[in-house]
Amino acid sequence: MPLLCYNKKLYLSILMVLATLLTTGQNTSDGKMLEGWIIGMHTGLYIANNYTANYYSGREGNENEIGFVLDNKFHRQDILNYYEAADYTYSQSDLPHQMRYSPDINIGFLARNNITEDWGVFLNFTFTRLRAQGVFVLEMDPSHIIEERRERVFDIYGVEERNLIDIGVHRQFDLISPGITYYAEAGISINNLKVKESTIRIADRGYSIINRYGAGRGYDPNIPQSEYDIRLGGFGTGVFSGMGLKFFFNEELTLDLGTTVYLKFLNLKHYKSFTLHTVPYVRVMYNGFFDFI
Repeated sequence: MPLLCYNKKLYLSILMVLATLLTTGQNTSDGKMLEGWIIGMHTGLYIANNYTANYYSGREGNENEIGFVLDNKFHRQDILNYYEAADYTYSQSDLPHQMRYSPDINIGFLARNNITEDWGVFLNFTFTRLRAQGVFVLEMDPSHIIEERRERVFDIYGVEERNLIDIGVHRQFDLISPGITYYAEAGISINNLKVKESTIRIADRGYSIINRYGAGRGYDPNIPQSEYDIRLGGFGTGVFSGMGLKFFFNEELTLDLGTTVYLKFLNLKHYKSFTLHTVPYVRVMYNGFFDFI
C-alpha cells in the first residue's frame, strides 16, 4: 500500500509538471528529431491480461494451493476458534474462477539514439507492481446445533512485480499541425516477474499459501521451522508495438502521449502462454542532457 500511494503521488506530480509545460511551452521546432542521444522519463497505466491472474486462485494444480492453509490442522483450529465453529468445508467450485488484476501505475526511463531526423533506436526500462484479486467461500458448521450452516466470503489475492526492458525502433512522421507530429514504435521485450505474495485473508489475518517450509512440510507451531526464500516467477520474452502523438515545446523538449501493446510470455508455472497487455503512457524527452557530460 505505501508503494502504491507513493506511485500515485509521483504520477500526480508528473502530470502537474506536464500541465505546466503544456500551458507555458513555446514551440520553436520544425518537427524533426535532432540526431544523437536523448533521454526521457515516462509513467502510465499498466493494464495486464487477466489470464495469469488465475495463478493466484489457489485451485488444485496451481503452484500454490489454498489447501496448504485450509487443510493444515493448526490453521484450521485457529479459524474455527475465531468463528466459534465446529468445522468448515470448501470445494474447488468455492474458489475464484476468474481472478483479475487491478490496473496500476508504472514508471520508467528511456534512452534513445536518434540515428536520423526520422529514425531512432531505444532502450526502455519499466517497473510496475500488480495485484490480482478474487474471493472464495467457506461453509461454516456452527458449534451450536440450533444455528444453521453459514457461508462466509473471504479475499484471496496475489502481488507481483514486473520489470521490463524494451529494445526497439522509433519512427517519427511529418507534422500534422504546428508543433505536433505522430510516431510509431516496435521491438522486443524482456520481462522479469517476481511473485511477492499469494495470500488468503481470514479473520483480519493474512495466510500465505506459498509453502516456504520445504516439499511435503507445512506449518507446525510446535517445532522449530525455517522459512526458505523461494523465488517464484522468472524471465520471459515478447514483442511490442505502439503509436502516439509528439508535442514539441522546443528543439530540446518534447512530450509523448501514446499507447504500447505487448504480446508477451510471462514465466509463471502452468500459465506460460503469450498474452496481450496494454500500456497507455505519458513521456517527457529531453535531448540536452548529454551536452553536460
